[in-house]
This record gives sequence, C-alpha cells and structure tokens, in this order.
Amino acid sequence: MIKFKSFLLAASAVALGFSMGACDDDDTTVINEVAVPVTELAVPAAGQDWSIDVTASVRPTVSADASWIVVSDPVAGENNTYKLNFVIEPNEDANGNMQAPRSATIAISAFNSARFITVSQEGALDYNLNYGSLPMQSTAAEIAKKMGVAVNIGNTLEAPDGETSWGNPQVSPTYVAGIKAMGFNAVRIPCAWVSHYEKVKDVMGNDSVTTTIDPKWIARVKQVVSYCIDNDLYVILNDHWDNGWIENRLEEGYHSSLAEQLADVWTQIANEFNAFDEHLVFAGLNEPGMNGTISAPALEALTKYEQAFIDAVRATGGNNATRTLVVQGPQTNIDATVADSYVMPVDAVADRLMVEIHFYDPYQFALMEDDADWGKTWWYYGSENHVAGSIHNNGTYMNEAEIEGQFAKMKAKFVDNGYPVILGEYAPMIRTVDKYADLDVAKHEASRAYWNEVVTRAALHNECVPCYWETGGDINRTTGTAINTYAIDGIMRAKN
Repeated sequence: MIKFKSFLLAASAVALGFSMGACDDDDTTVINEVAVPVTELAVPAAGQDWSIDVTASVRPTVSADASWIVVSDPVAGENNTYKLNFVIEPNEDANGNMQAPRSATIAISAFNSARFITVSQEGALDYNLNYGSLPMQSTAAEIAKKMGVAVNIGNTLEAPDGETSWGNPQVSPTYVAGIKAMGFNAVRIPCAWVSHYEKVKDVMGNDSVTTTIDPKWIARVKQVVSYCIDNDLYVILNDHWDNGWIENRLEEGYHSSLAEQLADVWTQIANEFNAFDEHLVFAGLNEPGMNGTISAPALEALTKYEQAFIDAVRATGGNNATRTLVVQGPQTNIDATVADSYVMPVDAVADRLMVEIHFYDPYQFALMEDDADWGKTWWYYGSENHVAGSIHNNGTYMNEAEIEGQFAKMKAKFVDNGYPVILGEYAPMIRTVDKYADLDVAKHEASRAYWNEVVTRAALHNECVPCYWETGGDINRTTGTAINTYAIDGIMRAKN
C-alpha cells in the first residue's frame, strides 16, 4: 500500500516554485498556478501504479528524474483538474534481485508555477550487510574459545508480536557496540520465526497464514546479525519458544508433521542466512520440554526433532555445509542432559556440533519470587554477603562447590568428547525494596555480582561458553552501557 503525506499547496513565495501574476488596467491579478495534494510518497519495493488529481489553469507538464517512474500524459477533467498517472517499477536489478532503497522527484509545472513530489521506494534492508569474511574452517571447539563470554539480547526478537512488543527498543548499532565495549565476545539472539509467518488475504478478504517466514522479518534479523559482525561478535541464533509451537509438545511424543515443519523453518532460515561466515551459529530450539516431564516419548521426540534441524541446515549447502550448530539438552537441564537417557542426534560433519544447557540455580536465589511453604526466597548469596539474622541467606544447596560440580559434569560428558557446551542462559533476578521491604540493597547487589562471577568462572573453567541472560535490567538497551555495573563486573572478573 502506498503511504503519503497530504498537503494542499497554494501559491506562496516560500513554496517550492512560485507563481507570477499579471496586472491589467483594472489592477486585477491573474494567478497561474498548479496545486497538488501530496509532497511525499512512500512506495513498496514491489512497485505500484499510482494516480493523483491536480489543479492547474492549463495542462501541466509532468516529468520524473528517474527512469523507474513512468509518467503518462495528463488527462483533463472538469474545473481545471487533471489526472496524473504513474507506474513505479519494482526496485529490482536485471536479475530480479531487490536493490537498495531509492528516491526520485516528480516535477509538475504550469506556466511559471512548479510543484515537486519526493518519491521514496523501499528496498532490500540487507543490501549493505556485513556477512563477515572468515572461511568456514574453525571447528566448534575453536569457535567456542573465540566466543569467550556472551550475552543474550533477551525479550526482544523472540517476542511473537514484534521486536518492541515486550517493552524493549529496537536493537541498534550503538547498543551492540556497547556490548562489545563491555568485554563480551558473543551474542545470543533469541528469535521467533513461526510467529512471523507471512499473512495473505484469502478469497473472502480475510487474513490467511502461510508457512513462509515474512521476508521483512528475515531482513530485520539479518540487520541485527550484521550489527554484531560489525563488532566482531559471534552470534548464536535460535528458534526461541515461538509460542511453544514445538517445544511445548514434547510430552505428546514424536509427530512427523512437527519434524517436517521444523525442517522447513530451518531450511528457510539457513537459505536466507547462508552468506554469513563462521561468526553465525544456528541453535535449533530453546528449552525443549520445559513445560512437561522428561519422559521416554519426549526424549525420543527431542532427538528426532534435533536430527531434522541438523539435516535441514546441512542440506542447504554453501556455508551451512560446515556451519557450527547447537542442539539443546532436555529442558536444558544439566542432570537430564548428561543422563544416558538423552541421545544426541548425529551430524555427518565432524567437529561442528555443540550442546546447550541453561542454569538458574539455586532456584531460591535466581528465580523464586515469593516465599513458599517448602522454603524461603534467598536474597543473599555467598557467606560474605549474608545479612546477620536474615532468613533469606542462601543455604548449602548449589553453593560454589556444587555449581562447579555441575559444569564439571558437562565437561566430562560432552566437552571431553568433542562437543563444546553453550551455557545459553544464566542470571539472578533483581530484587528491589518495592517488593522486598527489608532488603539490604548493597548486600543483594553484591550477591548478584558474586553469583555471576561464580557461575561464569565455573563455566569457563570447564570450557563452557557462558551467555548471560539480559532483558534490559542490567544493560541500557538504548546506549549499550551498564545500568548495574556490579552485575557486569562480576562476569568480567571471572573472564579475566
């Protein structure tokens, strides 16, 4: 649909172009002018036929300064009106590839009066993307080392209703550059895809959902990936929850239709992102089975779905033939992932597969919002951060030694056997006195910083890549600077 700003131009000395009058013996002024209803016109990349009615005392002369705007002769109407017809051609090159956005000017004149319309046509958002220039030679283990410590751009591109629908601003180059400046070497981009299937009108004029991912959404995600590569950041791109279309159905057991849909989704993504170099890593899912129990049918389904993901990406060839891929353990739970009951899918390409887990323990400190019959929330972590007499100090569960032990399990089961590990999410919740009236804020902040340091250090010590879960609470999403410097400092102390 064409969008335009309405504005009726009258004769004015400050307008673009001007009118000249002639005085007769009776001192009567005759105005020779042309009036147009718009000054700006926005046109889709696909092009469009367009027409407007203008008013002029004589037949106007119409021209465009670009060959892709085809102008027809004015058609006279009543009361000095003329219909102007234009064909704005698709923004494509000779091979049918979409080009960069472009603009041109339409000039409409009569006698000494001229009016101008600026035409802006959409184009490919990826015409100037940074795809990277590294060869696809690094193994998964080598890429894991290059990633160092990573951060999530959470609650943004995975929002089913759009990038800003969960309250965060659009990802900007400034924000991404800030991430790099903090010391992060990689970014995990949680992303929805099925939620962005393209809609078309059916014969009744109603929206009908296709199984094609909206090209505009793909172009936007490419932009964000490019921002990251501009800053030499590695990127983990996944299908993140996405309204639970597949992750929430593991308990039902395997469905071939879901496997086919997952393969189709990843075929589309892989084809569109094929040109990106080794900086880009694909992760098939997010937290498979998190809403249910880890049953035998669920485990069988998970392995088969992950196999569909791997096979689909590899089949697209090009850079994807050797791109590093990530599969997720059951519920991304460490103990369930190291259990013998979980069977890894098979990748025909050696040394290009990683496995992902998440970590939010102890739950009482990291995620638990309210006290329960079975236990209290923990506001403080680490003996040096305890508050005397408080019932909210952490206990022995998931102390420093136990956290180290959890990541040691992942190293023994996967890293030592050629499968690098991605710690895809970890973070402690932010508590405030608004809800927790007796909170010692300084001790809580010190506890968050310390927990971040403990988990990050344990992950790195066991050769796992830590990806901090961040949704705008610790990092300003506009400026890319720290809101809670202490939280980022805790991570970087472990890195350094």
